[in-house]
Amino acid sequence: MKFYYSLLFACLFFTSEATHLMGGDITILELPNGEHLVNLVAYRDTVGINMASYATFEFKGPNGLSFSRITAYDSVISGTVLPMYPYGVEIYFFSDTVSFPTAGEWHVSWKNCCRNGAIQNLSAPLSESMYLSTNIVIDSVSSNSTPFFLVPAAIYLPLNTPWQYNPLPFDPDGDSLVWSLDSPLNDSALYCLGYTAPPSAANNPLSLDSATGTISWTANTIGHFVISILVEQYRNGVWLGEIRRDMQLIVVPAGQGFPYWSAFNGQAPRDTISIDVPANSTLSFDIEASHSDTSQPLYMDAYSSLLRKGVSNASFSVSPTGVQNSIRGSFSFNPDSRHAGKRYIVVFRCSDQYFTNDQAVTINVTSGIGLEDLGAAERFGNWQLYPNPARDFINLSFVSEDQEKLNIEILDLEGRVLNALEADAHAGVNLLQLDQPDLQSGIYLVQVKAEDGLLWSTKMIKQ
Repeated sequence: MKFYYSLLFACLFFTSEATHLMGGDITILELPNGEHLVNLVAYRDTVGINMASYATFEFKGPNGLSFSRITAYDSVISGTVLPMYPYGVEIYFFSDTVSFPTAGEWHVSWKNCCRNGAIQNLSAPLSESMYLSTNIVIDSVSSNSTPFFLVPAAIYLPLNTPWQYNPLPFDPDGDSLVWSLDSPLNDSALYCLGYTAPPSAANNPLSLDSATGTISWTANTIGHFVISILVEQYRNGVWLGEIRRDMQLIVVPAGQGFPYWSAFNGQAPRDTISIDVPANSTLSFDIEASHSDTSQPLYMDAYSSLLRKGVSNASFSVSPTGVQNSIRGSFSFNPDSRHAGKRYIVVFRCSDQYFTNDQAVTINVTSGIGLEDLGAAERFGNWQLYPNPARDFINLSFVSEDQEKLNIEILDLEGRVLNALEADAHAGVNLLQLDQPDLQSGIYLVQVKAEDGLLWSTKMIKQ
């Protein structure tokens, strides 16, 4: 495993007398010797009070086990002012290496009072602490690290303007990730009092795409609003932990304009972009961004596991388009056999140093094998159903060799079909979310069929 830093913003607006904290996250990396590196990344406003020199990690484990660790921030890399923000933002790193005394589920947390009193979708924000946490299952046999976010958070967004943001969680162990919107937590690890969803335009409420992780929102009220992004990790359908990103978003008047996506490969941009590419081939495309105000600067960046250090199969570059206040991003990827049957997400971000706007592109790598000799079961693979046990929904992921219609059935143990639906599979990695709120607690069968036969069957536990 490679060392990484997880970057997270939970954004606040401050005066010189307000709380200085802007957010942070906790991630855990398993080291080769079996110990774990715990990282807290914290952000502060430079006009607020000074950052505390020490952070206290609280550890709670199975059978009532608990301990705490106090660690100072790294004075070499901490205190750096981040670029691309309209006021000073400093980043601080607190790290400690720990040996968990026993296997099992551990809850690691850090808290600091208080939240910003300007938050409008909590009933009493000044009485709520900022609480950052992660859960991880420690296994004496299998390695496990928490996921982390590849894309830094957005801060400002314009009023009455469609806006997108994608945090792009990534798991270094290759575990399956499920992301959702959640309520922020207080220092008792309970939901903050009086949380409500931020106000939105009726045609674009705050929502999260379960397939890509993209958050969409058209805010119709100026102010400060807090949200929390929860990411759960599963391995072979078994829950192994979770992280969360607590973010405060600041809605302001649109002013002189907003950066927007103007073209994808020379065509009009789309909200959802998915590309299938065979292994051992080359994928190249351009994406363009523009700004309605020609006096504003314009920047673009890209984030993906494919673009992490040490990955040589993908590249990204930015160049001018020749049109005033418009820029072009060029992405290239050469998948080989190692990538076959996998799905990758690339998040592109355009920014004018004030507003940001994200666009996710999904890349499905196929094997490129001919289909004429493949039977029903052979055309599909890498089946996963999670979470299992399930609550109100399940995710079904699999790899298909081609486009095909599927029938998905939920049966009881006596073989009676309780729910059935049709789905369109596409070549590459597929991810379907199946809502099952009406099923009673119990054990069920999930069967997936094509026109020429049964593809896959497994048991599902409904809690």
